[in-house]
Amino acid sequence: MWNIMKAQNYQTRRDNLTIYILIIGMIGPILLASMNSGTGIESLTGSMTVAGLGEMLFMVIGVVTLLLTARICGWDQADKTMNYEVLSGHDRSEVYFGRVFVSLLWGMTISMVIAVFPVLVCSLISGWGINMKLSDIVLRYLLLLFPVFRLICEFALLTFLLKNCYKAILIGWVFYDIAVIGSMIYEEVTDKAMTVQFAGMNISYLMAGFNAKFEYINGEDVPIYVTAVEPAMAVETIFASLLVGGLCLLIGYLFFRKQDIH
Repeated sequence: MWNIMKAQNYQTRRDNLTIYILIIGMIGPILLASMNSGTGIESLTGSMTVAGLGEMLFMVIGVVTLLLTARICGWDQADKTMNYEVLSGHDRSEVYFGRVFVSLLWGMTISMVIAVFPVLVCSLISGWGINMKLSDIVLRYLLLLFPVFRLICEFALLTFLLKNCYKAILIGWVFYDIAVIGSMIYEEVTDKAMTVQFAGMNISYLMAGFNAKFEYINGEDVPIYVTAVEPAMAVETIFASLLVGGLCLLIGYLFFRKQDIH
């Protein structure tokens, strides 16, 4: 399996799509956070960057993980690469999990870079600020890894079921949007929050699900965000992510083990 992982990692590193995602993912969020906050980049603190990115991060991570996962897990399904790997002595589990592990490695790494890099840059320029408690945000970023893991596993399952990376990207994005819009409508109608039912909404509540109150500090009203993570939310995030992600990997492998590889 190590050779398969090395080959997929090499292919992903040399893929222009990966480079574009990294460049746009590191620069774009800073500009968007600046626009949302109404201040210039030079005065954008790290905490205000988190606030500016929170409402859009779940969509950005959804796009990134979908593109990378579909690319890694589905790129070789159009030719006979997987067939050659099996014929050369690799077990199907190696062919399957070799691609899944590389998808998790790249997807989780780039998602965290996109989430953390803008905050780090603005913190180095303007400081962290007083709007949020740093330790709470660090915890939220650690918890963010779990729904990202779940999201990648879901997209990997979809890609192996469809056996085509382009179909997986199209259908995956449609389903993702439907899940997000459906969740918002459900919350509006029932007044009940859907925090962990969908990975995208889980990411949204982790990175944007905090209230703000204004306090008069140094002659101006400053938004102070309530960022503490409730223990129940943390436990539910971890449990739901590992359970759903693990089930997706298992179902995907059982399907892949029996399917014909062309």
